[in-house]
Amino acid sequence: MAVGPAAPVGGAAAGAATGGATGGVAIGGIRGIGGVCGGCALVIATTLGRFDRAWGPGTAQRPDTAPPRAAWQAVAVTPHDPDRPAEPFASPYGPPPSWQPPPAPPSGAPWALGVLALVPIPFLAQVGSGIVMAGVGRSRRRYGGVDAVNGRHAANWGLTYALLTVLLVAGHFVLLFLATREGPVDGFFPLGILMTLWLLISLAHVVVCIVGGVRAGAGREFRVPALPFFRD
Repeated sequence: MAVGPAAPVGGAAAGAATGGATGGVAIGGIRGIGGVCGGCALVIATTLGRFDRAWGPGTAQRPDTAPPRAAWQAVAVTPHDPDRPAEPFASPYGPPPSWQPPPAPPSGAPWALGVLALVPIPFLAQVGSGIVMAGVGRSRRRYGGVDAVNGRHAANWGLTYALLTVLLVAGHFVLLFLATREGPVDGFFPLGILMTLWLLISLAHVVVCIVGGVRAGAGREFRVPALPFFRD
């Protein structure tokens, strides 16, 4: 009869042992989770500390100490530093080729403008055509080569023709004035020799300018005997 009351006591003891084991497992799990969380917090704190030391204000990495970076790699976002010089852009294809303007085509304009002597304004048109030839011809110096040479030849001939026009026409009127002081003179010659010579030179001037314009436009040098006003 003593065995009956002892059974509850044994059952309670077993229940107490089971509850203690369960509580121990729970406490151990909580401690494990706490350890993991503490380790994560330590890693995060260590990382943030290194970031502050490396990228904090006033300690930004300078371009001269930065590691080499290929041109195709992305640039890291860094804090703004007003004292930091801008980095030059590095193209992976190398520097762009230097652009040069194409050479100007040969021009016969300095010679062709000599036909302005055909404008029906006696003497003024002829002198003006020579001056225009000289101005346009000298403007071809910047192109160099045969174009500059033809421009120089055209300028020399234009000024030579303009000077001959002034001398021959002025000489004709001076002779005419001296010869008619004592009375009228019959006939065109000999007083008209200078004017006839000027007309022949003007005709040759027009022909020379047409031929010179064609040859210079084709890229060939063309020159005629003229006073060397320009040598370069």
